[in-house]
Amino acid sequence: MPPKGGMTLAAFRKLCQLHVTHREIAAYFGVSLKVVEERLRDPVWQEAFDDGQAEGKRSLRRWQIEAARSGNVVMLIWLGKQLLGQREPDQVVEQHSTVAYANLSPEQRQRRVEELMSRRKRDEARKEEIGKGKEALRRLDAQVGGVAS
Repeated sequence: MPPKGGMTLAAFRKLCQLHVTHREIAAYFGVSLKVVEERLRDPVWQEAFDDGQAEGKRSLRRWQIEAARSGNVVMLIWLGKQLLGQREPDQVVEQHSTVAYANLSPEQRQRRVEELMSRRKRDEARKEEIGKGKEALRRLDAQVGGVAS
């Protein structure tokens, strides 16, 4: 719900912390896209937009670092790639057909089953981390005043 005072600079800046688009800002305040674009031509409003987005990035980065510090392995890996230039070794993707699988020895089939089960567990863990990430974004939204609710 937009603030009672209309499109105030303070409410605008808080909304920008969520990296909303110009169209979303217009919809939130109940004004036209043209009004938002006109305001952004004013250096004061453009600065509020830029500062709001910068604060949103700082908050998100802080939450990512906190997640990594708490032992979130996915976040540790992701931050290592983003900030430290780390990467996973190149992996060869194998194509397996039913015929090729039928030609495997029992030991090879067992290894393949174990590999697939391991991938499944990793995928489930990633889904859990995505859920945690969504929760972190909800908390970020609440932290900046719930302007997107």
